[in-house]
Amino acid sequence: MVHRTVTVLRHLAGAVALAALASAAHGQSALSLTCPTAAAGPATPLTFATGAGWERQHGGSWGAATTTYKHSAWYPSGGTLPAGEAWLSPADPATNPTFDTTNPIPFRSPSIQVNNRIDLSSVQTSIQVAVDNNLLQTGVSNTANPGGAFVTTAQSDFGALSAAFTPALAWTHGANRLIFEVKNAEATLDPTTPMGIYATVTVTANCNAAPASAVQAVPANAPWALLLAGLGVAGL
Repeated sequence: MVHRTVTVLRHLAGAVALAALASAAHGQSALSLTCPTAAAGPATPLTFATGAGWERQHGGSWGAATTTYKHSAWYPSGGTLPAGEAWLSPADPATNPTFDTTNPIPFRSPSIQVNNRIDLSSVQTSIQVAVDNNLLQTGVSNTANPGGAFVTTAQSDFGALSAAFTPALAWTHGANRLIFEVKNAEATLDPTTPMGIYATVTVTANCNAAPASAVQAVPANAPWALLLAGLGVAGL
């Protein structure tokens, strides 16, 4: 019986450790604007770039943006981007040269979570882009603006990153998506007339202090409580 109890404890401890690792890994990959402490002060800056997980809209529906195509003239000229970053294209010109780019094409980020303690009036979004051919406007979609609330951000150079600009975007608490609306100079997407955008983004803000009722100490025996609950389930 003792051996069985020890075995169960070992399995439960392993499960708890794996769950903690999984939670940490998920937290690292998520885009979120968070507050590092319960006190009022600066939020943890959120920095990210275009790459995997971004989508493009075409024909009224959203689908994965192409992140494997980069024209040799695009920034950096003839080179590649850092790991995890990419130019966004609506399709690969080499395999889909007649893709219609008559109308502007929006590109949107994965979900960006904004903590409820963030002072929304303090949010600053600093952006640098290289774009072929034109970034018409930048916006944010969320529950308050499902279709996106946009600000004109005219940019057009694809050989270098632009100077940083800070559009006044309408962020809300909870889930948000950053959107870039891009227009090609031509109506199709063959290799001589590609389109795409690369951007780096830094979001900063201030945090309000947490309510006193929300600041609670974690009981020292919480891990043992979890293990004992697990033992109860195992016994059943």
